[in-house]
Amino acid sequence: MPAVGRTEIIATIGLITAGIIGYRGYTGEELQKLLARHPRVSAVLIDQAAKTQAASAAAESLTTKARQAARQAMSQAGRRSFPNPPVRLARDVLAGPPLDVVFLATPPEASVEWVPRFLRQGSRAIDLSSAFRIASPDTFARWYGTAHPCPEWLAEAVYGLTEVYRGRIATARLVANPGCYATAAALALRPLERHGLIDKASLVVCDAKTGVSGAGNKATQATHFCSVDENYSVYGTMNHRHVAEIVATTEIPEERFCFSTQLMPLRRGIMACLYFRLREGADAAGIEGAYLADYENDPFIALYPEGSFPSVASVSHTNFCCIGYSVTQPGNRAIVVAVIDNLVKGASGQAVQNMNAMFGFPETEGLP
Repeated sequence: MPAVGRTEIIATIGLITAGIIGYRGYTGEELQKLLARHPRVSAVLIDQAAKTQAASAAAESLTTKARQAARQAMSQAGRRSFPNPPVRLARDVLAGPPLDVVFLATPPEASVEWVPRFLRQGSRAIDLSSAFRIASPDTFARWYGTAHPCPEWLAEAVYGLTEVYRGRIATARLVANPGCYATAAALALRPLERHGLIDKASLVVCDAKTGVSGAGNKATQATHFCSVDENYSVYGTMNHRHVAEIVATTEIPEERFCFSTQLMPLRRGIMACLYFRLREGADAAGIEGAYLADYENDPFIALYPEGSFPSVASVSHTNFCCIGYSVTQPGNRAIVVAVIDNLVKGASGQAVQNMNAMFGFPETEGLP
C-alpha cells in the first residue's frame, strides 16, 4: 500500500514508525526528545554506514555516556528525560518493511543520497537540510553554486512551512523543512505582502540574529567559545541562502529585500527585525487584521499588541513564533519583530508539526 494511502488507517490506529538519520546533531537530539513525548510515534535511530566492530563499540560507548549525562542534566534542570530508541543500520532498514516516515537531520549531500532511497522503498520523508527547499534547479544552482544532484525530486518536494502549506503537506511524500531564518521572516512578512500592506516601492530590511546552535555542533573557529562569548558578529550579509526561500514564500521581489544575519552569544533562538513602509492608507489596525486573517486558528502563532515585542527567551524550547509590531509617523514606517527557537520551530519542532499534518494528527501533538 503506498505511504500516502496509509494516512487514514494510521490515524485510526494511532501509531506510526519514524526513523531519524543524523540523530547525533543538535536537531537530531531535539527530534529524539520531541518524538519521545509523542503518544503516536515509535522511533528508531538510523546509522548511515556500518563501522568496524571496534569503532562501533567505541562510538556506542561514547553515545551511551553522552545520553546518560544528558538525562542527568535534564533531570537536574527539571526537564523530562527521554528513552534511548533502538539503533539500526540504514541498509537494514531499507531491506525491511518501510518506516512510515524518515526524518533527515543531515547535511544536504547526505539528504540527496538517502531521500530517494527511502521514498522508493515506500517511506515518507521530512528533510531538515537545504537539499530540497528550492523548487527550481536553476535557482538552486544560483544560490548554492552547483547543479542539484537529483533535480527530478525538486518538483515533488513540498515546502514545509506548516501554517502556509499544510494542505499540500498532508498528502506529500517529501517535505522540505524550511530554514530557521526563513521560518521567522516568512511567517512575519507573508500576510503583510499578501494583503497588500507593504508599500510596493519600499525596501524591506530584515535584520536577523541567531544563537550559536544554528551553526550546528561541528567545532569551528567562528563558533568557538572564545570567539562567541561577550561578542556579537555579522555574517552572511545579503547573499544568505535563506533569502531564496523567503522571497519565494512571501513573493517580495528580491531587489526590494535586504537581508543581514548576526551571531548572538546565546545557545538558541532567532530574532528577525523587519523594517519597511506601509502603503498609503494602511495602518496598525491593518497589520493586526492581516495577521488575524491568516493565523487566527494557528496554534503556534502568537501576536503581540501593537507596541509590544517578544523576546528570544519567550519562545525558548517551544514551537511558537511570536510576532510584535509598531507603526510610526511621519512616513508610515513599520517595524515587525518575529522570534522563534531555531532548534524547535526553526527545525525539529516544525518537522514534527509537519509529520502531524502528514498523518492526520493534531498539529500540537507532542509539541511544547
